[in-house]
Amino acid sequence: MKMWILGLISVIVLGTGITLFQAPSFGENPDKHSVESFSNLSNYNSKKKKFKNNIETKTAFSFKDFRKVSKEYSKKDDSISRKPNGNLIPIDTTEWQKNDTSLWISWLGHSSQYVNLEGITILIDPVFSKRCSPFQWVGSKRFHPFPHDTTDFNEIDAVVISHDHYDHLDIKTIRSLSKKVSQFIVPLGVGGHLKKWGVSQDKIIELNWWDSVKVDHVTFYCTPARHFSGRGITHQNETLWASWSFVGQKKRLFYSGDTGYFEAFKTIGERLGPFDIAVIQTGAYDSLWADIHMFPTEVIQTFKDLKAEKLIPVHWGTFNLALHDWKEPAIWLKNASKNGNIPVIFPKLNEQVFVDDSIHLKKKEWFE
Repeated sequence: MKMWILGLISVIVLGTGITLFQAPSFGENPDKHSVESFSNLSNYNSKKKKFKNNIETKTAFSFKDFRKVSKEYSKKDDSISRKPNGNLIPIDTTEWQKNDTSLWISWLGHSSQYVNLEGITILIDPVFSKRCSPFQWVGSKRFHPFPHDTTDFNEIDAVVISHDHYDHLDIKTIRSLSKKVSQFIVPLGVGGHLKKWGVSQDKIIELNWWDSVKVDHVTFYCTPARHFSGRGITHQNETLWASWSFVGQKKRLFYSGDTGYFEAFKTIGERLGPFDIAVIQTGAYDSLWADIHMFPTEVIQTFKDLKAEKLIPVHWGTFNLALHDWKEPAIWLKNASKNGNIPVIFPKLNEQVFVDDSIHLKKKEWFE
């Protein structure tokens, strides 16, 4: 092949790569002014210009780990079903009842939730797209359609984001909500992504761990998590990750975001608990990344640390993000909860769950 043809191919490949990595879905990292404002924070490394966990945490793969995971993903194992066979995930089609004085939650798949806390409406980590990926032609695809008509989400008081990974922060979703939401409440640095995608600066509130903001009578506390951030191969940990605690006049809800287990949950429980309900990340775990995603037994311990009364597991049942069976997190958690008599709620997608309702552990759940 002539050298000029090889050169042309190289230019095309390079140009395509550059174009792809400049796609708006990658977002925008914090600007110089923001970075300067982070420099004295205890959870920020000013030399590396990166946020950090408050205990030692493994967040990166070695090449050996990467090879191992890639081999496992490509291996056919009939004993493990990493996605449902057919349309096995039920969607509740009952219309939501309006009740502005109580606390109710609807699980919308993975970590997405609609919350009504004493009349304040909140969307948590909403992802409406088919794939959690920078591009909708590649990446992990939903097991099920998004379970709710997204045009119903008008006049939302707040969208809350735990961190900027694609399964928690989605460009298409943010753009569709940008004019319908009063406030976007996010960890430090995440506002840069939102501004790039068309959200007005005056709608964005960025918080550090233990900072808080009030929306009417509900206080939103940004609380610690043990995880990492980044939407590309480079620029890792330039934005913060968090859990969230929502405190109303009578009711309290905790959401873990993505996290490994650590002692901070006890501190959160002591300062802001007890919680009426804890919504905790349960799926996509593995021994290779045990510092940043919890196993079900750790979920139980977190629930106890938080002094919560009831538990809803999330981060499972929607995307294939780990090597375990798709419903293993729920089965494992259900079995583990029996030993401690932990009241775990496994709602159907889109089901309206009133936290005050009596909880009766079922003999058989929808996923069994």
